[in-house]
Amino acid sequence: MAKQPKIYRFRPMKTLTGVALFFMGLKILGLAGIIACQAYEGLTSGELNVHDTNDPIVMTYDLLCLVYLTTLVISALVTLMWISGATRNTLAVRPGLKMSQLGAVGWWFVPFASLYKPYQYIRDIWFTAKGTPGRSGTSAERPLAIWWFTFLGGNVISSVVSRVAPTSWIGVDIGFGLTLVATILFFGIVRTIGRNQKAQDMAAAEVF
Repeated sequence: MAKQPKIYRFRPMKTLTGVALFFMGLKILGLAGIIACQAYEGLTSGELNVHDTNDPIVMTYDLLCLVYLTTLVISALVTLMWISGATRNTLAVRPGLKMSQLGAVGWWFVPFASLYKPYQYIRDIWFTAKGTPGRSGTSAERPLAIWWFTFLGGNVISSVVSRVAPTSWIGVDIGFGLTLVATILFFGIVRTIGRNQKAQDMAAAEVF
């Protein structure tokens, strides 16, 4: 007997989307503050002396780092929960897609595959929520492509700078700057998907 495909039920994610956006917003504020502190110290003294605890800029920097690291962890966990839920809703609308809730989370942690699989998931979620099947390279995919490019670029540059020139505030700020842009873009992507999936749920409710 052939195995029956799993049936996914569409579930609204208004609260989870709001929580994800909230922590992403805090992450954006913390990251922007860190970049500003590093740029200020770099322009005025050449580098940020994190050991000078009497410097108000350093004190502000330490506080912002704490906020950023805390929200980074929480935001990552909430965002993975959101992606899993968004994948479930996508499969409820288009059950034929080759994706799963396990893959939506797991692919982020698989070497090499993490460079493109998470993007494919977000792309399918994005176009399904819009109600239009997307094709690679179209203008409708541009916001996603820019987000993924800045996300990967920020991670790569930050990793290289931390190993080659950890005291280079310019290199650190470039890496953080790309990460900031990526986070702002993803904030908009999550908000748009959340709004579109909510509209899909309301449309389905009107039918029944």
